[in-house]
Amino acid sequence: MMLQGFTLFGLSYCGSYLATAYMTSGLVAVVYSIILMLNIINLRIFMRQPVAWRAFYGGILGLTGICFVFWHDLTALSATRGLIGLLIAFAGAYMASVGNVVGTRNARQGVPVTQANAYGMAYGGLLTLFIHFLVGGTLTMDWSVGYLGPMLYLTLFGSIVAFGCYMLLIGRVGAEYAAYVTLLMPIIALVLSTIFEGYQWTAGALAGVALVLAGNLIILTPQTTLHRVLNKFTNR
Repeated sequence: MMLQGFTLFGLSYCGSYLATAYMTSGLVAVVYSIILMLNIINLRIFMRQPVAWRAFYGGILGLTGICFVFWHDLTALSATRGLIGLLIAFAGAYMASVGNVVGTRNARQGVPVTQANAYGMAYGGLLTLFIHFLVGGTLTMDWSVGYLGPMLYLTLFGSIVAFGCYMLLIGRVGAEYAAYVTLLMPIIALVLSTIFEGYQWTAGALAGVALVLAGNLIILTPQTTLHRVLNKFTNR
């Protein structure tokens, strides 16, 4: 549970917030959506779980989409803010994936989800506090509404309610179908970034996001369903 907390609730969150200093939160959400592909790779490495071909093709498609979105930064001769943000976000996404794998292991060992999340968040909070002091931070509190409001929202709705709803969804429709909500996260984040952060869309970014979402859709969809859909379009 400590390892799950350090990776999923500690280093992953630090990576996501640090990445937003270099690019909009919507793009960070797009990068974090490759967790689906990273989960499959890490489950193969650490738990010897077989990899389906749809995961391979979907992963390639998703990475191609990421390259489209950050093509300007990837082709720059020197490190740009977008490229730095991409690397930080990718590192954070990988930490989240490691945490998911550890969570899978804990679940197979019979550790209750509520207990794992509670202890994991506690360990993750202690790690971020340690990092805060390590970089020279001090214990200060901003009592303004502009700080307390978002913190309260993230604590109640972004953490407790969100995880509770997701676990309830898993209980009703199963983890396989509940994972489809990850397709909505980048879309919602990009819409909010466009409204509040002034994100400027380009043709490459639009095509890249579409490829990322298509890759995730392929990864999530069972092989039998993919064959049925492909045969339906082929027969037309």
